[in-house]
Amino acid sequence: MHILVLEASTSSAKAMVYAPGAGILRLESSRYPAELSNGITQDARGLMDVLLSVGKKACEGFEISLIVLSGIWHST
Repeated sequence: MHILVLEASTSSAKAMVYAPGAGILRLESSRYPAELSNGITQDARGLMDVLLSVGKKACEGFEISLIVLSGIWHST
């Protein structure tokens, strides 16, 4: 079984493929382009596009059985 883990954090998107018993098989990450943020808010669609791009790159060649999503929530 291969697990794709996707994390949308504040400054970058990360993806990992993990297999029980084998551990981490692949890691990918990409910083968000500066144009996706105005310093106060971020473009949600743009962030999702970056996240999906690193996820696709990470899972190439693997049959994914499960996807896990992780994110950071901030408030003022």
